[in-house]
Amino acid sequence: MESAAVLCTLLSYVRGFDHIPLLVRAYETIRRERTEFLHQMEATNVTQCMFPPGLERTARDAEIQQLLQGKWDNNAKMGLWGQIVKIWTYDAFDAADDWWVEWGMLRERALSLQNPNMEIPGRRLEVNVCAQTNFVPEFLCS
Repeated sequence: MESAAVLCTLLSYVRGFDHIPLLVRAYETIRRERTEFLHQMEATNVTQCMFPPGLERTARDAEIQQLLQGKWDNNAKMGLWGQIVKIWTYDAFDAADDWWVEWGMLRERALSLQNPNMEIPGRRLEVNVCAQTNFVPEFLCS
């Protein structure tokens, strides 16, 4: 779902065929960072949750008990729960919009300096999708 949200948000900025390769590279950049983070978190969780009985499991359990029973310490709690918060508070639409504001519009402005007549897109392209099976877009017919 996150990937679809990033891709549809980025593609809403398409103004011509020349934009598509740029936005696909942006998609890869945004998703690569996120998926690497999620993969690392999952690998860490599996490793820590699957400790066999022994010293590692006992040490893990003792550390969690100490954190939960002690005085509330935001830094310690964020160490324990911060990664989970980062997973669940991620907004894929915002990630794509942030990329556009930081890099996409910068590119558009740079291109407009080379071509003063170029219009800089300031708003998203609205796209309507229909489910007709015999539908062929007009640009493919020419």
